[in-house]
Amino acid sequence: MAQAAPNKTADEPSKTVRMTLLKNYRPGGEVQVLGYNKEPVLRKRPDGKVVEVEPGGFIEEMDENGNIMAAPPKLAGTGFADKLLAGTVIRIGADEAKAMRANGIGERDIED
Repeated sequence: MAQAAPNKTADEPSKTVRMTLLKNYRPGGEVQVLGYNKEPVLRKRPDGKVVEVEPGGFIEEMDENGNIMAAPPKLAGTGFADKLLAGTVIRIGADEAKAMRANGIGERDIED
């Protein structure tokens, strides 16, 4: 007779996945914010050439409490306290990540 696989206990860590948000999202479970992807700032010069004023890339800024910051809102005074904005990179449970990918909310990020 084959033995059944042991059930997961509450103290075992569940599998987590690194995701980049494509849309604003309010997580239902436990989330770890890893940083955000910043777009480069481009400006057009009077001669018509577009130049990069600030480089883009992955940002890991800490706030005054020592927590890693999520992507800031594009306009001041917008956004919600419990909602993560598009561009934020998070680590989330595998089940919730699967639902996010199916709904087009986020895409799997490349692990470091």
